[in-house]
Amino acid sequence: MSVDNVELQMIQREPGESRIKPLRTAEEIAPILRVKPERVYEMARLGILPKGVVIKLGRQVRFDEERLCEWIQNGGKGIK
Repeated sequence: MSVDNVELQMIQREPGESRIKPLRTAEEIAPILRVKPERVYEMARLGILPKGVVIKLGRQVRFDEERLCEWIQNGGKGIK
C-alpha cells in the first residue's frame, strides 16, 4: 500500500491496544468551519489550524476531525 492511499491514522489507546481513526479531506472539514476547502488549506499552511489537526501524508494533507472539534471547543486555542 502506498502512502498516497493511506487515509487512516493509528493512535494508541492503552498499551497493546490501538484504534484506527479516519482522517478527513479539506472538502469534508470545510462545512464544519463554514469556509471553502481552499480556505481550509490556507489555514493549515498559515498554522491557524494546529499541527495535531493537520496530518501530512507526502504531498497530501488530511485533517483529524476529532482533534479539530476539540480545538474548536477550546475556543481555537492550543490542543493538549
